Order: sequence, then structure tokens, then C-alpha cells
Amino acid sequence: MSTTKHLLCRFLGPIMMLGLLCVTPKVCAVDALLLEDTYVDTSHATTNYRNSADLRVFKSNTVSCRAFLKFTLATLPPGTTAADIKQARLRLWTNSSSAILGSITLTPITSTWSESTLTSNTSATLTFGLPKHADLPISSIANFVSVDVTDWVQAWLAGTLTNQGFVIETSTTSTSLNLYFDSKESALTSHEPQIDITLIGPAGPQGPSGPQGPAGATGAQGPAGPMGPAGQDGQTGQPGEAGPIGPQGEPGPQGDPGQEGEQGVPGAAIAIRYTYSTDATNSNPGAGFVRFNEAICGNATEIYVSYFDADANAWPAVLSSLADSSSTTKGQLRFINLTNTHGTPVLFNLVSVSEGPGYFILGVAPITVGYGPFSIDGEGALLVFNRTGDKGDTGSTGPTGAQGPAGPQGPAGDTGAAGPAGAAGLQGPAGAQGPAGAQGPAGPQGPAGTAPTHIEPMGDLSMGDFTNGPTP
Repeated sequence: MSTTKHLLCRFLGPIMMLGLLCVTPKVCAVDALLLEDTYVDTSHATTNYRNSADLRVFKSNTVSCRAFLKFTLATLPPGTTAADIKQARLRLWTNSSSAILGSITLTPITSTWSESTLTSNTSATLTFGLPKHADLPISSIANFVSVDVTDWVQAWLAGTLTNQGFVIETSTTSTSLNLYFDSKESALTSHEPQIDITLIGPAGPQGPSGPQGPAGATGAQGPAGPMGPAGQDGQTGQPGEAGPIGPQGEPGPQGDPGQEGEQGVPGAAIAIRYTYSTDATNSNPGAGFVRFNEAICGNATEIYVSYFDADANAWPAVLSSLADSSSTTKGQLRFINLTNTHGTPVLFNLVSVSEGPGYFILGVAPITVGYGPFSIDGEGALLVFNRTGDKGDTGSTGPTGAQGPAGPQGPAGDTGAAGPAGAAGLQGPAGAQGPAGAQGPAGPQGPAGTAPTHIEPMGDLSMGDFTNGPTP
């Protein structure tokens, strides 16, 4: 497969399945990017095998084959140091073409080489370093071989070992060997070589919940109702109805929003191969090309990239998603010169992505201002993008303040109207009789009356006629 297809398979997966890569909160796995692989054959000393689907390691009498591989660590998060590397393992696929098993030795290379020009003859000028990984047994076919290369990756990052890859050859303990490892061009199984790197360090913590809002203030007491006028005298009216309940207190103020969560760690990298153009015009740079709006790349504020990479693979869906992070800074862009590997990479913060006809405009803020790894039209350029994690969730809103208490009961209503006058009471009994008055004086004696002129005979009780006369 082409190099760019290899990159697409390598990096789109980690982006969509980042949760599977970060298996614990303290470690995260990242693949180093395979840049170049080939092999050389002493029986064909001037032949270049850069497009071979196999990396052959062979020994028989005076004929031998050696495999060469080179990885870049540009896919690691910015600022990664040797101390951040927990483990790094090289993985190779021994394919079914292998015929003779045995032991291999891996040796780091310290001088420059290119898969497009390397032959058995030109490999004689290369220089090598330490440590070697010697006498590693290959005991099965159609299986993976895993080699611990943590010391190399740490030394490459620390600068104590030049990163020009390594060579795989027959161990001195094997008299014959015939192994075939899959290369990045293999279309049969696509088990290209890779270095799996486990990093130390926690993932970005989830943003903390916002603090609970303060309790709402107590509602104001309802006003007292006015006192009614005094009722007229009379019978007491019925008690007035209870006054209405005071109005409900106003709700307390809403709690402040929680603090914004911390920015997440960068996601896994995307890598796309382009060809550098010195034209600084804001227009379609042409299929496979990238250009900057400044002659010195490190001063650029816009970068123009084609839909298509240097191998004619289309990337519009991936490029349009580069600004998907909810953070203000969408991620970090690095551009590496693939033609002159000693050039200093240039680094930008990505702040926006817009689209033109057949190309994308990447709005950037330079980090390494003034640097310019590219100077010649047509140099190979590798775009490496690390996505910034999304903002943490906003803290929950504080609860509504407590309801104010009910107002006091209103005063009693007005006194009812006087009842009708009662009926007249019964006549009281007669008062007690007063004491008898004193007896008056005796009146004067009247004149003597006349003597009677007729007297009835005795025995007859009838009263006869008489007349008054003088007393005899």
C-alpha cells in the first residue's frame, strides 16, 4: 500500500477509538510513524527494493540480505521526554514466505539513508551505534515477533542516540536464515512494522462540578392589613373571616455557573504527506501540495492544503474535522521536512479551518516564530496534527433558593351590624306597700240627735221609723 494509505489506517483508528487506546488513567498508547523501510541483497548489489512488499533477512554461504527501517516520533504529544516513555515494543509480522528459522540481531543506525536510494553497495558507508539487540530467536511462521526497544526510543528522545532507524540481519549464531517480514507496501496482510509506545502520565481530569449556589434570601414579610373602624354598639357580630395569606417570597438568586473544566490531553496524531510550494498565494495549491502565506513558514498565519496528499489520496473529510474540538485552540500542527531530515520542524496552534475550491485554509498561530524548515520548491513535507481535548463540562447550576415564609394573618374583619332591638320586657311586679300613715286627730263631736217618736213593742226586731230629735 502507499505510505499515505498506511498513515490513514494508522491514525484514523486511534482518533475514532481513543477510549480504547487509553486503557487506564495513568498510561496511554501511541504508535510511532513508520517513514521508510527496504532491504538490500549482496547478490544484487546495486538493486533498490523500496517498493517490495517484503523485508527480507537472509543468509546462505556468502549471500546475505538485510532489512532497514526508520520511524519518526513526531506522533508523540508535544513536550514528550524520555522520562515519559514507559515501554516501546517493535512488532514485526513473519509472513508465510519464510523458509528457514533462526536468530536475528537489531543494530541502531547513526548516519543518514533513504529507502529510495539504498542498495547493498551504498549501505557500506553507513555507521552504527549501540546498544544492539542480539540473538533474538524467530521460532514460528505467520506470527508476530515483539522486541523491546524502550532504550532506543528513550535515547532518540534524549538526543543520546541519532534516530536513523535500525538494521535487521542474521545473528552471528545462525549459519543460515531465510525470513520474510511484511513491509508497509504489503497488500496481503497489511501487518506493516510498527513501534507501540506506552506513555506515563495521567489523562486530563474531568472539569470539576461548579459550587452549589447560595440559598435564596428570605422573602419580605407581607404588609399588615389596615384596622377596620369600630362597629356600632349593639349585639356582637360574628367574627370576620381570616385575612388572606401574605404573598410568597421571591425565589433566591440562581447560583453562579460552575468553573469551566480543564482542557483535555491532545488526541492521537494525524499525519499527511505533502509537497512544499514556495507560492504564498491564498488559492488552491494544486493536488498534493501545501503552501504558507509567508515566505518564512514559522511566521505564517494561514496554511493552504490540497484535498489530496502527495500520493493522490483524498483527505477532505479528515481535514474538515480538524477544528472539531470545543477548545479555542483546536490542536497543534507540526510540519517536518522529509527531504532534509535535519531541518527544524515548525509548530503552530490551529485556531480555525475554512474551505476553498479544492483546498482548505488552516488559520494558525505560530509557536516557533521565525523558523523555516522549507526553502526549496518541491521538498517533501509531513503534516502532523495533534487534536486538543474538548472543554470540560460546565458545572451544574446551583439550586433555587428556599421559598420565603408565608406572610402573617391579616387582622379581624369589621364588626358586624347591630342586631335588631329586643322585644319589651315583661312588666315588673308591683312595688311593696308603704307603711300605714299616722292616725289623724279625732274630729269634733257632732250635735245630739232627736229622740225617737215611735217605739216598737218588744219582741219585734224590726226597725221602726224614727226621727232625730234632741237628746232627752
